[in-house]
Amino acid sequence: NPDDQTAALAYRDPDGKIGKAAYVDVWVQGERRRYYPKEPYEFVSKGSILFASNLGEHIDQRELVETIAAFIEEYFLFDDATLPRVIAYWVLMTWLYDAFNAICYLRVLGPSGSGKSMLTERVGWLCYRRIKSMGADTPAVMFRTIAMFGGTLVIDEYDQMESDTTSNWIKVLNSGAMKGGVTNRLTTVKDANGNEEMVPLPYTTFCPKVLNGRADPKDDALINRCITTVSYTH
Repeated sequence: NPDDQTAALAYRDPDGKIGKAAYVDVWVQGERRRYYPKEPYEFVSKGSILFASNLGEHIDQRELVETIAAFIEEYFLFDDATLPRVIAYWVLMTWLYDAFNAICYLRVLGPSGSGKSMLTERVGWLCYRRIKSMGADTPAVMFRTIAMFGGTLVIDEYDQMESDTTSNWIKVLNSGAMKGGVTNRLTTVKDANGNEEMVPLPYTTFCPKVLNGRADPKDDALINRCITTVSYTH
């Protein structure tokens, strides 16, 4: 809740009841486990990651798709009338992406002033746990954030990053289209005695991603993972 900076959990119980609560009890093999949401901290409160602020009324999928498409079309004109609905279905996919073994990304390509940043921003508002990046963040920040929160990574001006096949950014993006995609890093951990040691740990890179830029990356494997719409200046 951005008004009072409090967190809650949304839930659906075994009887189908949907609601939100300060905590949720889950019974696992006869043992009760109580889960609490993380309290909002600066990364959340300043909008770097965007959580849903409330539960909306229940509407059927067709109405939801049309509502999302209308939200996208409010400020943008598309040459292909089906594209806003493709984007709407892609947005819905972000809310259950972990049910798939592979996903595609959404990419907006266009010159400066064509509205591509605003389009990706508007789409990002609707996606599951939007993680915002301006392309200046390091790959380490991003894959650690993905591993911690899941969510949908939105990168503005992705083509301003290193984009050849040896780039760590490209490796994170390419591996993140498939379930099980990880990047391995040496990380300092403490053993049972409190001593620090370096151990290799895998960080997941699998999540939906929205990209915008003025040019294609040098690696065509990334392009092949994307649904691409071209933004024009009018």
